[in-house]
Amino acid sequence: MNRLALLIPAAALPLLPAAQSFDTQPQLNPFGIPVAVSHYKLAFGDLDNDGDQDALALNQSGNVPFLFFENEGGPESPEFNGNPVSNPFGLQQQDGITVIRLLDLDTDGDLDLFTGAANGFRYYENIGTVGAPEFNALESNPFGLAVPAGSTSLRPAFGDLNGDSLPDLLAADFNSNLFFYPNTGTAEAPAFGEPQAAPFNYQKPPGNPILMAPTLEDVDGDGLPDLLTGYNPGKIDLYHNSGTEAEPYFDAPQADPLGLNLSAFPTWCMPIFCDIDGDGDRDLFVTAFPDLYFYENLTPVNALSEAQPLRLSVFPNPATGLVHISLPDGRPLAGGARVLLMDMAGRVVTAVGSFPWQLSLHGLPASSYWLEARDGRQRYVATLLKVE
Repeated sequence: MNRLALLIPAAALPLLPAAQSFDTQPQLNPFGIPVAVSHYKLAFGDLDNDGDQDALALNQSGNVPFLFFENEGGPESPEFNGNPVSNPFGLQQQDGITVIRLLDLDTDGDLDLFTGAANGFRYYENIGTVGAPEFNALESNPFGLAVPAGSTSLRPAFGDLNGDSLPDLLAADFNSNLFFYPNTGTAEAPAFGEPQAAPFNYQKPPGNPILMAPTLEDVDGDGLPDLLTGYNPGKIDLYHNSGTEAEPYFDAPQADPLGLNLSAFPTWCMPIFCDIDGDGDRDLFVTAFPDLYFYENLTPVNALSEAQPLRLSVFPNPATGLVHISLPDGRPLAGGARVLLMDMAGRVVTAVGSFPWQLSLHGLPASSYWLEARDGRQRYVATLLKVE
């Protein structure tokens, strides 16, 4: 589950959850990413371990190569190399892929590649290093995954949907049916149960649209993953999660969520969330033929009117074992505050919640990590480098 902006001390005043606020005027084809030949399937992740978000993409149709757009601008001023590398990191051209996802599925510290396909799912394990990916040959329908009878063109999304801190799988098919695959394995060895149809009160969007792409994101700051779906014709719906951490419940779909005009895309579209500008909140990208739309996230998830985040003090950094955390002036964080350690894909690795503020890195792979904490209404962030 994504908890990037939910670190509210127990001593803070109660806050009502509120929707995130995005710039209503999207940027078209931002940050140097060229217009797609057809329609991008797109995923973001720090593939070269330099602290910013790179992009991996495919065009829509045909036996086309994977495209790697390196972010050469840095975490706060993204700028992508407009001449992408074709079939990087040992990847080979593929046909029939529907959606691509970058995530550390086996928690070994690097980003793996998981995709939907016409006939199920494909998995490419990253057998390289954190800064030098190398993807293994594809595995079809890995981890015990089964294709629902009669379903084609599956589109996956991941999130913790039962409160056990493991990434579960949601998948939509060509006809916008939705299936839930609980992760019954471990953090290092995922395994998925049988698909459950129409989970968590899911209702098809009106008109039975096709080519639905699901995305899980906490858009109202209540700590629960909501469901956003893009589909054909070019519209995005929001299914608010009004359930609990262990038992989600998706309310009826809301058209044009987040106060944006998300119903005017020329063809099927897909929402993608990523903190592209390094400010600690998750911005929104939408792919739609042939363009890429960018909506900057202007406010924190909990809608606090707060100052820009300040830097946590972390010593030593880089580090091999124990690190000490304090506010910039050396004083400790307020009682009840928590510090989250996240990998660069946004996955929570561990948390500390008591004084003194010390964090052990023993057992963690060498990599870049993200720290975030709140003290009253102020937010503090830092990057941390774990070395061997």
